[in-house]
Amino acid sequence: MLFAVGSWRGAPGVTTTALALAESWPGPQSAVVLECDPRGGSAACRFLIPGSRTVEALASAARHGGDARLLAEHTRTTSAGAAVVTAPEDGERLRPLIAVLAKPGGLLATVAADSEAVVFADCGRLDPRDAETCAVLARAESLILVIRPVVEHALGLKAALGRIRELHPDVGLVLVGSGYSPAELTWLLELPVWGTLPLLPTGAASRVVDRLRRDHTQAGFREAAVGIGDMLIGRRLVAGVAPHAARTATGVGASA
Repeated sequence: MLFAVGSWRGAPGVTTTALALAESWPGPQSAVVLECDPRGGSAACRFLIPGSRTVEALASAARHGGDARLLAEHTRTTSAGAAVVTAPEDGERLRPLIAVLAKPGGLLATVAADSEAVVFADCGRLDPRDAETCAVLARAESLILVIRPVVEHALGLKAALGRIRELHPDVGLVLVGSGYSPAELTWLLELPVWGTLPLLPTGAASRVVDRLRRDHTQAGFREAAVGIGDMLIGRRLVAGVAPHAARTATGVGASA
């Protein structure tokens, strides 16, 4: 399984959300975060993960194919147990590595078809002009769009709905913080809300992985992340196949 995680504008907490979803994954599989932001990675420096950036070694090993086991061999683990394939901060170095992993028949295609694997691809802020982002989204079964439920983010997203639906046929929102309710945003944006996460206190986002199990606020954050994971599992069980594949098979358009 491969889920893409991204935002349309601002910095609503894509990396923090992806790490929380992986660390809190409620299924039997071990979930992994793969940094795929063409502007560069941030997990290693933000969460103080030592060592070299492992996506470089992964892309080299996966040039002639690979599977979830190869992916697992190139992860680093945060102090709270989230497995992440870290990427260089320099986007120019990262772009060709993403292209290798997301090519037809490549590692991401294999992982996406593997029900025993769970990968959250951290795509950062989405840009339809980024070929690498489009390649990752083409392999993903769903796009998790992270948004702050405030007026400027909501209206900006509404203006871009056509482009977002072109990026992926199966899109759901994860709301971070307070503002518009899920019902209000579903009505305004015609997109389902798949979950909500509390907004972490200022300065805590860079330490969320260390505090998820200790602090009451972070405990609520983790419980909310588990709920989103349960929802993703439930959607797959209902569909019987990847949600967007089922949608295509039944002839329902991307706006459904």
